[in-house]
Amino acid sequence: MLSSFLQLTLFIVRYAKDRTGRSAFDIAVPSIKDALKLKLLFLGRYEIGTGPPVHKSATCVMIRASDERAEEDYRKQFQAVCAAETTIGKSSFMGVLRKLGIIGQTTSEDDDHFNDMFARFDADESNTIDEDEFVKLCKKELDNGGPLQVVLKLMKRQDQFEREVSSRDEKNLDSNYVVGTLATIDPSNDRVVADLQEAGLGEYKFGIVMDGADRNLDAIFRSERLILNSVRVYAQQVGGHSAFARNGRNHPRRHQAGERRPHQQPAQAN
Repeated sequence: MLSSFLQLTLFIVRYAKDRTGRSAFDIAVPSIKDALKLKLLFLGRYEIGTGPPVHKSATCVMIRASDERAEEDYRKQFQAVCAAETTIGKSSFMGVLRKLGIIGQTTSEDDDHFNDMFARFDADESNTIDEDEFVKLCKKELDNGGPLQVVLKLMKRQDQFEREVSSRDEKNLDSNYVVGTLATIDPSNDRVVADLQEAGLGEYKFGIVMDGADRNLDAIFRSERLILNSVRVYAQQVGGHSAFARNGRNHPRRHQAGERRPHQQPAQAN
């Protein structure tokens, strides 16, 4: 009974508005806001989207969500790269952008796009990037200025979950063609079990978190009037997957939310 009352109170704090349209959550100091996120969000991190699932089958369901704590990961990734330093130079900056999928693996320091990006986010013109400048870049390039959009793929079967993870980790699949895994959902975690049950998803004990693309091929086919050039572009993107088969790699079906894996750019279709 106490737990239900607490959840109701937290829900009111999160969503009830005053006469100016603000909630207690909106105006809370950072420490209180972080504590509320841990209690209110799915797994203390994800705000589940409204509407029907992106995809549902006999063994899995895919739902949209926003990652309300992505900034913490951007800071951790920066700190991992710069070690004891407080800034990074062009070479290290290029390396972390490749890892994040913001630039391609073949981009060089002579590339105009890279140099333009470096100049735009080197706000103090120090010829280095500090942590705040790096976080600002990630939020602009990856989050489009808002919370990071993700897709949770929840599965009933452990073998399916293990294939999803191993096919990406072991085969080093290119994030330009295959949506990467940001985190895994560990069913041995009591918080995971409780949150899945509360969301009515208790039968889906395993899961991965992926970047959320704008739409999938099925949505494109059903809702857009495609011109020949658009079809050609989509075919080239999808055609990249066949390269994995030719190279002896098995392309995974597109169908412990703990520490996230290096962020990767969303592909065109999930």
